[in-house]
Amino acid sequence: MRTVNCGLVVGLICVFVTSGRAQPDQEAVTKAAIVGHATTYASFSYYTVKYTDTVGEAASLEEALAGKWRPTVTTTVIHIVDGDKERYEQTGGSVDLPKTRTGPKGTSVSSATLPSYSYLAGPIGDVMYSPTLQSANLTRREEGELTSEATTPLGVQCVGQRNRKGPSWMESNPGLMKTEYLGRMTVDGINVIGARFTRINTRSSYEYWFDPARGYLPARCNITTDGELALRVYLQGARQCSQGRWFPEVSLAITPYPNQTRVQVREIKVLELNVDTPPKDEDFFIKIPAGTQVSFRYKDGFFKLKQDETIYAHTLDDLFTMSDRAVTTPLADTGLPVYRKWGWPVWVAIGVGVLLVVVGTILWYRRRGNRPTTLGGATCDAPPVTPG
Repeated sequence: MRTVNCGLVVGLICVFVTSGRAQPDQEAVTKAAIVGHATTYASFSYYTVKYTDTVGEAASLEEALAGKWRPTVTTTVIHIVDGDKERYEQTGGSVDLPKTRTGPKGTSVSSATLPSYSYLAGPIGDVMYSPTLQSANLTRREEGELTSEATTPLGVQCVGQRNRKGPSWMESNPGLMKTEYLGRMTVDGINVIGARFTRINTRSSYEYWFDPARGYLPARCNITTDGELALRVYLQGARQCSQGRWFPEVSLAITPYPNQTRVQVREIKVLELNVDTPPKDEDFFIKIPAGTQVSFRYKDGFFKLKQDETIYAHTLDDLFTMSDRAVTTPLADTGLPVYRKWGWPVWVAIGVGVLLVVVGTILWYRRRGNRPTTLGGATCDAPPVTPG
């Protein structure tokens, strides 16, 4: 079985949290919630999701929560996952904002942008392609962290890509993060279990409020930077899936502007979701055009592709091998081996062709066998000549 029976695991955690002693230990309850949260994420070992990523502004926090934003820029994204294989495809867009605005940290905001890029990961590593920069960046898993920092529905805009650096990671790194177990409380009318993680020797922290009724997904997140609230995240909808799992459906991230009531808004909203059918191998690909500059994330050197390439997760190894050769050998061939899967029409055509050749050969031999043989101008089947 490739997925965890999340309903059973989370159900057992809920029993632990709500039964036994009248006042269960606050730390134990919170630890169980963190485990439940990690279990939910681990249960989605494969899925395909299509969603919109929308950025805009609102006059206030209240208007943002009511969906009153202006203006907005929206892009549609495809995200496909199966174990260590991952594909992310985003077509970017932008919209002009009033140039007098002051953004977070005092920066000037003149436009909202969502860049276009493609991402592909496989067992050996990953490749990130930016059409705007006409560049592709390669990372081997053995060299360090992978490149992708995509904002996806499952990340709820606050737990990181596929929970790689979420609450369970923070709790397991006491040298980097201090953990506070806040226990049960009510936030925005929802019964939740809270945890706070603070970076050692800083004033930056992450607060998560886990909802036991929805697979311990974070109903709310608060992120503080340098002692100031930098981001609020609200889980506005979650979809119940097979095996008792819950998948985030709508999340809203709100960033306050300094000394203003206006806020920046980002919404992630699921359009289509399939968590029950494993993706096919051919679903994991990336297209990189000729002329793209290819470089490595953790070492020097680059080269340019001489032809258009379609790269699959199972051929990433060829890309890395060719890249190593091209960086050290400027005149090396930068064409990747082509692996084609022949469909049934091709095999039928080949079969028919072979059959016609065999039948044609048999008929030719038969016709040749029935042909009269000539001997000295007479044929073998001519009547015998009687001597005079």
